[in-house]
Amino acid sequence: MLPTVALLAAWGLIGTPAPVGWGAWLSRTLPEDAEAGGSLVVATIQLGITLGASVGGLLFALIGYRSTFGASAAMLSASAVLALLSWRLGSKAIVNRPRVSFAAGLGTAATLKIPSAHTRQGDTQMTEMHDVSK
Repeated sequence: MLPTVALLAAWGLIGTPAPVGWGAWLSRTLPEDAEAGGSLVVATIQLGITLGASVGGLLFALIGYRSTFGASAAMLSASAVLALLSWRLGSKAIVNRPRVSFAAGLGTAATLKIPSAHTRQGDTQMTEMHDVSK
């Protein structure tokens, strides 16, 4: 019984913050289209549930219950490898999309900072000054 409780606790600690992480990632990745991105996440989750139930039911009916555990383990391993590859390749090939941020200064002037194509993520380069009072 103790291993079951430990596994359920670990699952809850790992799985519960996932939606919060998705929301934070979406709001940073798609600041102008966070609602559309959220809809895509929900649709993807629903597709995963549908495909999982369909494939699992088919495997259970044709081969037996052990095949569902084997297929689940194989898909989990494949998705972990794909996530690792995506993370490793994505961190080396960052494509900076111009992000505009206004830093309010003293008085009525604000500084417009736009990352150049040659800076790394988080670095900014001063490009223009704009008077926001007009």
